[in-house]
Amino acid sequence: MAKELRPHELMRQLQRGGLGPFYLFFGPEEFRKERLLERIRTEFFPESARDFNCQVFYADESDPLQILDAARSMPFLFDKRLIIIRRVENFPPAKLDLFLPYLEAPSPSSCLIFMAERVDFRKAFYKKMRDAGAAVAFNPMRERELVDWVKTTAHELGLKIDSHACALLLEMVENRLMDLYAELQKLALSYPGASVGLEEVRELAIHTRTYTIFQVIDEIFFKRCQRALRALDHFLEMGDREAALQVIGMMNRQVRLLWKAKMLAQEDLGVDQMAKKIGVPAFSAKKLLQQSRLWDQEGLEALVALLGHVDAKIKSGSQDKLLLENLIVSLCNPA
Repeated sequence: MAKELRPHELMRQLQRGGLGPFYLFFGPEEFRKERLLERIRTEFFPESARDFNCQVFYADESDPLQILDAARSMPFLFDKRLIIIRRVENFPPAKLDLFLPYLEAPSPSSCLIFMAERVDFRKAFYKKMRDAGAAVAFNPMRERELVDWVKTTAHELGLKIDSHACALLLEMVENRLMDLYAELQKLALSYPGASVGLEEVRELAIHTRTYTIFQVIDEIFFKRCQRALRALDHFLEMGDREAALQVIGMMNRQVRLLWKAKMLAQEDLGVDQMAKKIGVPAFSAKKLLQQSRLWDQEGLEALVALLGHVDAKIKSGSQDKLLLENLIVSLCNPA
């Protein structure tokens, strides 16, 4: 039985041997699916050929026979036709089975890309795709893969980024690929063709609100009062009326993560094992472990109650900035 391909493995295949007759893109990582699809469009179909030879169908709007008619049609003034079928999981099993005869004898001049979030390899259609070596899995990446993805994407944008800068960027944005790509684009615009390190990413962070809220949370839970207050001030200035409630929500999340970290620390686990159990990257688990040493169980329990009180006050119309500032001062200086 053929194994499922990963996106970079498929890209290597395509660069060596060109487009095959069909593929199945599946999994939750929609951004990577769209990025690879765009690369296929731009690298294998010149702009002059795309309008006439690239078609998109939706499973909940189209009939398989209509799609198969398009697949068997000759391309227009080009040697290949690209047909994209989205939301394939919405096809009933009987309709999916209509594609099976075509997969046995596909048109050499068409490439069909079936796209789905969820698949069931017990079904004949999906099994055929995997057995043909055409199933490409877009699953969440591990930390090492994320670093490689950032470096590769930076290279595509004309940047060279070192490992320390990658780690900081991932700390800023975590594993949200669309946001990571947006931040890399900003770096490419600010430092075209340059090597990017910690200093450049920190400069980017000054203007990145997503990072600022994580900075606020980090400074609070490391009990660095003045830095937490400065980060809070910057975040609230850039934010809307919901910004203060976002801070409360993120603080509640951090308490839950710290609680897990404290419990797992008693099991004498390595950072990688702890990260897997908590569900965060290893660099985040390491930071959680450091912060957890500054908080005892009673302090975390008291903080949960305090956050509920402040949340209610903010929602009742009290001055959110003053409430948060007082909260931070009391947490960093409990005496």
